[in-house]
Amino acid sequence: MVKALLKHPLFMMGSLFIVLVFAGSIVHAVFFDSYIPETTLYFEGDTLIADAPLTPSQDPPLGSNKQGKNLFFLLLMGAKYTIGLAFAVAALRMFFSVILGVIYGNYFMRFNRYISKGIEAFNYVPAALLAYVLLVTVLREHVMTSSYTYSFDERVLFELAILTLIALPTTTLLIGNETDYILKQEFITGVKTMGASRWHIIRKHILPHLGPRLWIQFMQQVIQVLILLIHLGFLGLFFGGTNIDKMTGDMFSVTGEWSGIIGKAFGNLLTYPWVALTPLVAFALTILAMHCILEGLTDVLDRQKVIKKSTKKKKRNTHSGTPPVSVDFTPAEKKVSGQ
Repeated sequence: MVKALLKHPLFMMGSLFIVLVFAGSIVHAVFFDSYIPETTLYFEGDTLIADAPLTPSQDPPLGSNKQGKNLFFLLLMGAKYTIGLAFAVAALRMFFSVILGVIYGNYFMRFNRYISKGIEAFNYVPAALLAYVLLVTVLREHVMTSSYTYSFDERVLFELAILTLIALPTTTLLIGNETDYILKQEFITGVKTMGASRWHIIRKHILPHLGPRLWIQFMQQVIQVLILLIHLGFLGLFFGGTNIDKMTGDMFSVTGEWSGIIGKAFGNLLTYPWVALTPLVAFALTILAMHCILEGLTDVLDRQKVIKKSTKKKKRNTHSGTPPVSVDFTPAEKKVSGQ
């Protein structure tokens, strides 16, 4: 499977983009101390032409924000937080969903009719709205005191927990249904007849069969988290905390992740469009790269299924197609008399 993925163009293009952006952000932080150039004034000769925010032509390659900070380096600095958060939340979702889903599929499927209806009703609540209600009092700085109720580490852990929990019901139900489907297969009945324990069935049969589906689900979760971060950015909730300027009311991200740049510049979208559109394009390219990885992974897994099915058919045809051995049951006496 790994060799097939390394040869798939979509998977490699998407993976290369994610790795380069994330690695570049780490290098920028470790070797350059997250340095961001600042240009507040733009001169042509001795003539002052413009002040911050500067356009991409005035402060290449992407322009600057209202504080004169170069947007390219801002994006580079925030990439590790944005991409890292998306993968961390997706991994936590899948970890707990697999545990709860396998338990649910083994022991609680008789309640599936009632539980699934409840979870379907839960799906009508927008995830961004639910996350906002649960996070706003934790991530927003108090304007009057310019302080937070919780420390930075507590805010990060709380946000990770909330972003994980809001998707847990649907992913758990999905994995539970997949587990129940596997348990109803004929080979599981044979394994149970041979006396296999439930843990043996889970370890040797359920998890290996769930594996391909789990990888696809993981990539889908990464994309969902990235989209959720965009929505929270528009609502003014940034990863790690949202600082608020008393004088201007502007919002600042503590960590500098991409949704913070969006939320900060959204109010000036018509005046300085490049400031808000730049992180949106970065999000779009990252989501596109994740879709490429997902398409490549799905394509390779589908091909492997086809190969396995064709291999099984060949084996069956080989066994069923063995020509029967002809045996002459004519008595020896008749053969002699007939000759």
